[in-house]
Amino acid sequence: MRAFFPVVLAGLLCLPHVGLADQDPQTVTQTDAPAPPAEPKETATKLSPIVVTATRTETPVAETAASITVITAEEIEQRQAETVAEVLRSIPGLDLAQNGSRGTTTTVFTRGAESDQTLVLIDGVEVNSVTVGLFDFSNLTTENIDRIEVLRGGGGTLYGSQAIGGVINIITKKGEGTPTISVSAEGGNGSTHREVLSFSGGHGIVGFSGSVASIDSDGFRSLNDGHRNFSTNLRLDVTPIPTGAFRGFFRYTDAKTDLFNNKNYLGVPDLNARQLSNSLLLKGEWEHTVGDSFNYRVAGSYVRDNSRFFDEPDRFDEFGSGISRVPTKIFTGEMQANYSWRDVSVLTFGFEFEEKSADVESNFGGFRTRYDKGRNNFAYYFQEQVRLLDERLFLVGGVRVDDNEDFGTHVTPAGSIAYLIPSFGTKFKGGVSNGFRAPNFNELYFPNFGNPDLGPELSSEWNIGFEQSLWDNLFSLEAVYFERRVKGLIEGVLIDPDNFVFQAQNKGRVDIQGVEVIPVLRPLPDLTLSGSFMFLDFVTSDGKLLRRPTERGTLHANYQRRDLWWEHDQFNVHLGVRVVGGRDDIDPPSGATITNRMFATTDMAISYSFPSTLAPLSEVTVYGKIANLFDRHYEEVRGFRSPPLNYLIGMKATF
Repeated sequence: MRAFFPVVLAGLLCLPHVGLADQDPQTVTQTDAPAPPAEPKETATKLSPIVVTATRTETPVAETAASITVITAEEIEQRQAETVAEVLRSIPGLDLAQNGSRGTTTTVFTRGAESDQTLVLIDGVEVNSVTVGLFDFSNLTTENIDRIEVLRGGGGTLYGSQAIGGVINIITKKGEGTPTISVSAEGGNGSTHREVLSFSGGHGIVGFSGSVASIDSDGFRSLNDGHRNFSTNLRLDVTPIPTGAFRGFFRYTDAKTDLFNNKNYLGVPDLNARQLSNSLLLKGEWEHTVGDSFNYRVAGSYVRDNSRFFDEPDRFDEFGSGISRVPTKIFTGEMQANYSWRDVSVLTFGFEFEEKSADVESNFGGFRTRYDKGRNNFAYYFQEQVRLLDERLFLVGGVRVDDNEDFGTHVTPAGSIAYLIPSFGTKFKGGVSNGFRAPNFNELYFPNFGNPDLGPELSSEWNIGFEQSLWDNLFSLEAVYFERRVKGLIEGVLIDPDNFVFQAQNKGRVDIQGVEVIPVLRPLPDLTLSGSFMFLDFVTSDGKLLRRPTERGTLHANYQRRDLWWEHDQFNVHLGVRVVGGRDDIDPPSGATITNRMFATTDMAISYSFPSTLAPLSEVTVYGKIANLFDRHYEEVRGFRSPPLNYLIGMKATF
């Protein structure tokens, strides 16, 4: 913090002068062929954003029957979100559960589905854990993210296993235009500080973007609550021919988290437990358009994750100790082709090969466990999109066939329909889909628990809803009703009461129904009000659905004003409120199922940007945010207190 404030003062001395040109509008594109020149902002904002997660092809949101939310880089910056988890807490239909302090395990539930039933992609690459199935968002930061697309509802036809609840696709920025570099530094309570170097641009046929970031915090506990995260990512786009592009992606994260609550089941703090993790993602792809109607893409990726856990005896627990290491790998190769016929039809065909492996070793209290396993999966998928009635009726149907080394062949079909009434600003939509989740490696192989005879969890879902826009899009409303049934849920069944031994078995079932309501109001040109409300009802085979409330809601207000004091400056203030209802959870000391009480939190972020006369500095931004503004005491996960009021103040210089 000492070194930070002189930098802020120096930035404030760089007074603004004649304005910078307005930034190009934030548009949402699929990938990566060269983009046409940007339209003026007033025109571009009226266009329907383009998404890729719903159909695996570039599709305007207005033409999809899917329930999909897009969070852009601009919205991430307005909220000053440091992690993707912070962003996801505002998404309709999502519930997040973090085990206390910064850096601890953070999981997501989509429309009530289990955490291992949501597929997470980074630049189209699967990153769910090989061993436990879910994705831990605790160390995924927001640098260099262009947008986050969240598909709510079954996506198994296009994405296979684990897309029962939905798909979260995090997409990085494409570098283009004049090269720029930005440097930011911020600090706050808990001895927290964060530094980020970002760069992007293009020259000739090459575009690049990337970032290097570090965050360090002592946490809010008096001891063993620290977190450190170093992350870097790079994207490279090369367009050797007008109709073809090569793209390369690199992401690396190294993190260390202290685990104060590791022994909360004993009712005591843990003085030295810690978790170390590092992850690597590499991807290369080639995309080529041939003629006016055919496009294909081939890609290969590699994901490596290595988690290690350490806990030595301490004065609260002289005997409890342990060590574990969990290295995993995922290799993927894929090909996709799209054939368009006029403006009526798009036929998509794809093939995927995936190889997963894990080498798990642990020693707790002298009890050693070890397994070293791998498996392959081959998949084929077909999809047909049809536009009829002067592009007012949209039909999508598809089927996927997975051939898995462990559970054999599985077929997942899906279909959806959307109908537009442009004169009324109305869209009706609905769909049906099947899905499945393959057993994860721990469920199959973990000693004294795994069961190699497990089958996949199977789901069927249908939904119906509408979207309404009024007053030239000053007000919009989306409402969706959905039902999902999942059979063959994998649960731990007690098979040896004398030795307290459990085994994974396909015993469970859950029926979920819910309603999502998403209003957006723009009462002033500079003010946007948005909200989301979800009501959930469920019946399960054991009567419990942990950490998922039956009611939740969010409210966001964002005010952005340009030319406030000087030409081309920009002032932004964002206020977010989240209300989460009561939900069942496990009380750590007793092991009993209890109700975790309702809570509400408020976050606020303010920023001000202005151009500078001090070359080569082009723009300065000063900003600050407060999370948990009213210092509420609450627990997203029972027994793991969530952070109290915490703040960060920073400055960014752009060159």
